[in-house]
Amino acid sequence: MYGLVEDLGSAYWGCNRTGFQHQNRKSRKRELRFWAAYFNEYSSNFETYYFGVRARALIAFVSDVVTIVASQMITHWLDWKSIDPKKRVTYGWYYVILVHIVTWIYAWIIQGEYTTSPPMLDYSSPEFVKRAFALFLWSFAQQTVENWLHYFVGSLTDNIAELTRLTGILRGQESFDEAVPCGLNSRNWYGGRVPMAVNTILLGLCIIPTWIVVHRHAPQETQEKLSEPQSNPGTDNSGMKATHTVEPNKAS
Repeated sequence: MYGLVEDLGSAYWGCNRTGFQHQNRKSRKRELRFWAAYFNEYSSNFETYYFGVRARALIAFVSDVVTIVASQMITHWLDWKSIDPKKRVTYGWYYVILVHIVTWIYAWIIQGEYTTSPPMLDYSSPEFVKRAFALFLWSFAQQTVENWLHYFVGSLTDNIAELTRLTGILRGQESFDEAVPCGLNSRNWYGGRVPMAVNTILLGLCIIPTWIVVHRHAPQETQEKLSEPQSNPGTDNSGMKATHTVEPNKAS
C-alpha cells in the first residue's frame, strides 16, 4: 500500500513538474508577450464617488445591457466566416482602439468637470445621463477588448489542451494587471486624476507590442486552409490524373 501511494505521489509530482515546464514555455511565446489586460478598475471608484445608491442600482442594470450589445457587435464581426480570419483579427483590433480612444477622451472630460465641483447624482438628476454615459462607455470598451483578446488567443491553436494553457495565461495577466489600479484606488486621490493617468498610460503602452503581435499573427484557421491539398479538375486527391473508361455497347 505504501509503495502504491509513493508511486502515485511520484507520478503526480512528475506530471505537475512537466505541466509547469510546459506552461513556462508557453508563457514565453512571442504571441503572448504583450499586456493582455484591462487596467481600468477606477470605474467602480468613479461610480461610488459621484452617484447615489439609486443611481448606482440603475447603472448596474443598464451596464449589463451595454455589455451584451458590445459582445454582440464584436463577436458578429469576429465570427463572420466569409471574411479572412487575419482581416477579422486586424480590423477587430482597429475597432478596439477606436472604442478606447472615444471612451477615454469622454471620461477625461467628465473627470475634469468633477475635479472642480464633485457632485452626488441621483437617477433623477438633470445631468445623470451625461455623467453615467462615461461608465457605460467603460463597460462597452472593456467587454469589447475582452472578446477580442479571447478570440485572438483562441486563434493561436486548435488543440484543446494548448488552448486551456493559453487562456489561463491570459487570465493570469489580466488578474495581475487589474491589481495595479486596485492598489492605486485604495487611496483617495484628489479628483481621481492619478489612477486615471496611470490607467491611460498603461493602456497606451499596450498599443505598439499588441500591434506587432497582430501584424505577425497567422490564425490557425488560415494555416489549416493553406495546408489543405488543392484538387484540380481531372485529378484525384492523390494528384494522379483521373482516367475514365467507357465500355462499348454490347449488342443484345
